[in-house]
Amino acid sequence: MSSSSEIAGAKAKASVADERFKEAKNYEKSGNVEKSQEAYTIAKNLYKSSAEMYIKAYESKDFDGSIKSDVESRIEYCISRAKNSNIRANNLKPRDTKYELEVKSSYNENDKICQIEKPLINFSNVGGMNREKEIIEEKIIRPMKYKDVFVKYGKKSGGKILGYGAPGCGKTYLFKAAAGESRVPLLSVKAADILSEYVGVTPKNIRKMFKEAHDNAPCILFIDEIDGLTKKVDGESKGYEVNQINQFLTELDSTTSSDKLEGVLVLAATNRPWAIDSRLIRNGRFDKKIHIAPPDYEARIEVFKSQLKNRPFVSENIDYETLAKKTTGYSCADIMNVCEESFDYPISEAINSIKNKKQPKYREINTDDLLKTLDDSTPSLLSWMIDAEVELGSSNQKNIYNDLYKTIKKFTLTDDVK
Repeated sequence: MSSSSEIAGAKAKASVADERFKEAKNYEKSGNVEKSQEAYTIAKNLYKSSAEMYIKAYESKDFDGSIKSDVESRIEYCISRAKNSNIRANNLKPRDTKYELEVKSSYNENDKICQIEKPLINFSNVGGMNREKEIIEEKIIRPMKYKDVFVKYGKKSGGKILGYGAPGCGKTYLFKAAAGESRVPLLSVKAADILSEYVGVTPKNIRKMFKEAHDNAPCILFIDEIDGLTKKVDGESKGYEVNQINQFLTELDSTTSSDKLEGVLVLAATNRPWAIDSRLIRNGRFDKKIHIAPPDYEARIEVFKSQLKNRPFVSENIDYETLAKKTTGYSCADIMNVCEESFDYPISEAINSIKNKKQPKYREINTDDLLKTLDDSTPSLLSWMIDAEVELGSSNQKNIYNDLYKTIKKFTLTDDVK
């Protein structure tokens, strides 16, 4: 066979392989694991055969030199596709009776998804965040407290707010305080508590989560790390991922359209707002978004105070204003860590006195201890801010999350951040 015939045959096989590869992806999206695995295997073998024919033609050198680079690229393409098909086929597990039994046994209708609590804190325990508290007051608390007024004007008492921002900046604490302010139960759940490795279980868990909210209404349903549950879907998404987000949106819409779920207020938090499906923030869903920025000056004072109050051996003369000034750009979690590590100084002194067979000396922690700890610490947010700026830019969402983008620019340019 001539090299031109080899090349023509290789092209024909590669074309069929492309069709099988596309078929396999469609089967994978629809959840048909067996068909997908079979099509990927066929595609792999066709790509492999095509690559061998191209190589044979290439080695014969019996062709026009002008198409040399084209043959080289086709060889590389077929080898790459063969490897990709093989990986995809091997990563898929065909369903069998045992697998279906495992799926059924992994789901228990009586298992609770949400943790239920009645928070003892309210907005008086949250320093700063005045704008954020006003939005929650308007959207969540007033409709709950003054339900009759809203009913007279034909408005239901449900609401939805998405809180987004850097990790460790008080999103969870703020939403717990909102539940305490509203004097209603808080049902909290993380995306990891809902997600399941078994096909069909995650949508069931989503339905169960909203049912638990309905059973405890009026209440606040708080979903943490919601990006893990509602990430964007596109043409490359798998079937179960599409089903998952669709189920969530259906249940979320029911909190507005269904009388059964009236009085269920849904709060969600994420450190990765750019990763969530855009349908989640349309009107009637999480159309109200709150950027939870790193704590401001007043909030930092309150975080220091809350971490040190009710602890033994704390000086009454702590200079909270100086500490707040020196922690620009610190998250709440960073400040909590500074407070915790500052106790190491008096603890070490007490241990040394015992080692030296002296009377233990238990002194109070003071401002100097906290300042020394600060000298050896840095805010944890800088790397997150840099990554967030890149993600917002690459996903073209700077305008959607404009408050976050402004905070990033301010944070990365300020001289106060170490």
